[in-house]
Amino acid sequence: MPDKHILPKRRAILTEGSIPRQLSNLAGPMVVGIVAVMVFNLVDTLYVARLGTLELAAMSFTFPVVNMIGGLVMGLGVGVTAVLSQIIGAGDENRVRKLTRDALLLSVTLVIISSVVGILTIDPLFRLMGVDEKVLPLVRGYMTIWYKGMPFLVIPMVGNAAIRATGDTRTPAMIMVISAVVNIAIDPLLIFGPWFFPRLELQGAALTTVISRALTLVLSLYVLTHREKMIDLRLPRVRELISNFASVLSIGLPAALTQIIVPVGFAFLTRIMAGFGVEAVAAYGAGGRLMMFAMLVPMALATAMTPFTGQNWGAGQGARVVQGIRISTRFALLYGLGCYLLLAIAAVPVARIFTPDTAVVAILAVMIRINMIEMGFTGIVAVTAQTFNGLKRPLNATLLITMRFALLVIPLAYFGGKWIGLNGFFAGSALGSIVTGIVAWIWIRKVNALEAPALRNSSIPAAG
Repeated sequence: MPDKHILPKRRAILTEGSIPRQLSNLAGPMVVGIVAVMVFNLVDTLYVARLGTLELAAMSFTFPVVNMIGGLVMGLGVGVTAVLSQIIGAGDENRVRKLTRDALLLSVTLVIISSVVGILTIDPLFRLMGVDEKVLPLVRGYMTIWYKGMPFLVIPMVGNAAIRATGDTRTPAMIMVISAVVNIAIDPLLIFGPWFFPRLELQGAALTTVISRALTLVLSLYVLTHREKMIDLRLPRVRELISNFASVLSIGLPAALTQIIVPVGFAFLTRIMAGFGVEAVAAYGAGGRLMMFAMLVPMALATAMTPFTGQNWGAGQGARVVQGIRISTRFALLYGLGCYLLLAIAAVPVARIFTPDTAVVAILAVMIRINMIEMGFTGIVAVTAQTFNGLKRPLNATLLITMRFALLVIPLAYFGGKWIGLNGFFAGSALGSIVTGIVAWIWIRKVNALEAPALRNSSIPAAG
């Protein structure tokens, strides 16, 4: 109680000034951080590709599962960012510190559950995904290390989400860059085993990821406790803990479901792709990494919309929210279309960066020219979903992403592949994402029109 009055009020820095400048200041460091993560993911892929096609296929099979668990944590992070940014906008510093502490406790609980369940279900899950007996031991070795290192992967992501809620995206980006540099430096040592290092091959890639993320755990907790002083170090009362868990999960659970739907959808798509052979799976995995890299700018912008929307909503600045949405969706579309044109022109040289296997190169080049036309529309979907989270309407985001995969992308890709072949698979997938992007654009504009007057006078309820 007394500390509420003696703690300094944290300024909501996103509620004033030029909106394009605010969004670029938020998204710019995120781009740097995401580039760092993407670079070390690409380096992982390139090194593993040198081990052979089976190893590359094994890593490709792990992508949907790794991304699914990452999506759960990202959803929790979205809940933390959305709730904390609204509280910061409203000026309740005492609740900021308590909620940050309890969000980290929640992440620890989820880590324990996910690690145990994950290790126990490796074989049946990946067999269900179509992994054959030649590839399964490689997948098992990789995922066992990955699951055991989950605390170092999960807790820093939640911590960085709390830092972003303050409007500071530079510090999380710096932490991500440091982690990436360490990963890139250690990767070849543990994968190939030069000098006195052990040759661990695919397991070395997993161990490198765990080691580099352990460093992010130390750095993010240091920033939260010492620089930002965002963690209340006192033991929480049970009612207070439950209340703060509920505040985060009210947005975090639907947001997590939204995040999980994406890798689950790609798991189904990978399963369909497995019917076209190991080379097709390898190409699809490499193409997925390439598309993630190409989409990093609109994805960073989409992520920026959560703290931007949250702080402005908490401060009653609804008009700024509406303008921010318009700027972001238009930029995402134009950027995605421009990026696609560049990649389509250089499809074959880009594909050769990933692998010398001519069969994989041919499939990947086709994927680039057909599938990746969806990028601008995928960017609109990402911006819309993150904005819905910031507007405390996370179920809208869940519905949008569910529609994308369950009703459009997966059925169209499946029947396109069945009737036309691999080209039909890529075309069906792209068409589904394009339609979803159009729906998202119409939907968010309609919500803007309906909610703008209410948002101008909006505020968040007091802490329970």
